[in-house]
Amino acid sequence: MTTNNEGVGFRGLAMAKGQKCPRLKIIDPLNSGAHVLLSNIYAKEQQWEDVKSVRKMMKDKNVKKLKGWVDVDKRVHVFGVEDLCHGDKKEINLKLHELLRKIIEVGYVPDVEYVPFDLVFDMKVKVLNHHSERIAIAYALIRMPIRKPIIVKKNLRVCVDCHSAIKLMSKVEGREIIFRENSRFHHFVDGSCSCKDFW
Repeated sequence: MTTNNEGVGFRGLAMAKGQKCPRLKIIDPLNSGAHVLLSNIYAKEQQWEDVKSVRKMMKDKNVKKLKGWVDVDKRVHVFGVEDLCHGDKKEINLKLHELLRKIIEVGYVPDVEYVPFDLVFDMKVKVLNHHSERIAIAYALIRMPIRKPIIVKKNLRVCVDCHSAIKLMSKVEGREIIFRENSRFHHFVDGSCSCKDFW
């Protein structure tokens, strides 16, 4: 059996995007996850005007993407996409660049297909490398004891690229990473995930 990083649900929505859009708005117009998913589907299809429309709708309705968080030393640290307002932002940024270099060395190829912005490749990679879950993992790697598992939580589905990157981070760092997304847990160990790349 072949597995695909995109997951069957995401492919199914991408194929039926035209039919799903109005329904997503009606079912739960304040659900940030639905809006982000729709925006990502449009980005994959390079429908930039539709991406802008979804982002504008989110802004108009004050729909916010909730941030990812990690618990370090009994204290919750919250991170948003490209959110480097943290007191340790310099160290976090260095760790993010180090992680990117290490995972590229073991075969990581950035999957920029779902980046919801019309940017050049290098900028899309930068956007991906600053997703909230990666920032949280980088911070945990800096601050947590080496043997302790890293647990990251987020209310949205992990993107395809971050899923691939986190698998490799678990391998190059020799760390167990547990990721709680909106509907399931992913348990990353030594370059593999408990979902077997099917989520």
